[in-house]
Amino acid sequence: LFSMLATTDPSVVNQRTTVPSTRTQNDNHHSLETMMLSSISAWSLTLVLVSLPSPSTAFVVQTTSRSTRPPLSSLFASVQEAQATVSLDRSTARDFGSYQEWAVQCGVQVNPDTGFCFLDQMVDDNAEQYAATSTGTSAGSVIMMVPGEMVLSSNRLQQELQPYVDDQCFQVLQQANQMHMGAQFLLFLKVMLEYEAGSQSPYFPWLNAMPRQWNTAVAMTDFCMSCLPPYLKQVCNGERDQFAAFSQAVQSFDHLSPSAKNNQDLLQFAYNIVMTRAVFDQNSQDWKLVPVADMMNHGHDANAQILHDPESGACQVQTTRDVQPGEALKLQYGYFYNLDPSKCLAQYGFLDENAPTTYCKLVFDNPSPELLEIGYANGPATM
Repeated sequence: LFSMLATTDPSVVNQRTTVPSTRTQNDNHHSLETMMLSSISAWSLTLVLVSLPSPSTAFVVQTTSRSTRPPLSSLFASVQEAQATVSLDRSTARDFGSYQEWAVQCGVQVNPDTGFCFLDQMVDDNAEQYAATSTGTSAGSVIMMVPGEMVLSSNRLQQELQPYVDDQCFQVLQQANQMHMGAQFLLFLKVMLEYEAGSQSPYFPWLNAMPRQWNTAVAMTDFCMSCLPPYLKQVCNGERDQFAAFSQAVQSFDHLSPSAKNNQDLLQFAYNIVMTRAVFDQNSQDWKLVPVADMMNHGHDANAQILHDPESGACQVQTTRDVQPGEALKLQYGYFYNLDPSKCLAQYGFLDENAPTTYCKLVFDNPSPELLEIGYANGPATM
């Protein structure tokens, strides 16, 4: 058993609340494949692409020895059977057409009165898509519901991956002082597995709609890192150390091919998906990847929140204020937007120009007792 501390301080996570369950107990046992064959009963899904002007809780993972594992059967699709893989080339266009069809088949339900859509705009010469409302809607409106079977949950992955994860994986994280990232590491493993399954994976359309270009710390070149000011460079190096620990830990996972485990583009792809798109459900202490809902961008003036059903695992997107026609649906990604924009750039790859504060810090390898006494170690100084 490995006990890892998952960050659960309410000040560190997005605003998350719980919605009463509307599903029966039997609904919890539907597989993703079953959901893909089911019809939508409540709302219809219409996704339209249009153009716009330019305190900690114990996290426990149970592992088993190689000799006692059950055979690896249908849990993971056979790599040999994969018909196609997601291209990691940076020039590859994101396939939103297949993504929308997949969402319908999986049972995503969208309230047609809210005008939910994907908007398309150019950012730094790259086509970017994000969630928005074309008609506008009032505060408290439910925009969509994502079935629990579609959601990738670190809590569920503890059970799913339990027979296949070796102690060595988490020993690496422990040695790198990254035990608190255990939940995100399980999501990282899951994304790697689904990628290698290719078109045999039920998540193939979702992965094929993911970005291939990133501006996060782990995607920066050495030259980019050399251009950063000292404090930002220190924060980015911390993010890169975390990625290095994930990359080393995955080497002990037997159910990925050596080529996958040593593919730096794939490792960055999986890591960036988890670190830029996972949300935290405080009530269940669970990190989740929520397809379709993960298309919402960040905004300091967030207008939406994700509600988690504790029984079915389904997620609802609800507006927190009135939203104007054409306005992007935005979440507050993390606490550090009001504390340290440098961490935002390191993890998510952008700086919020509307952040209420700006920070700088002189970095000393060996701060004097006087500096420590006045609070140097407590964080960056505000300018």
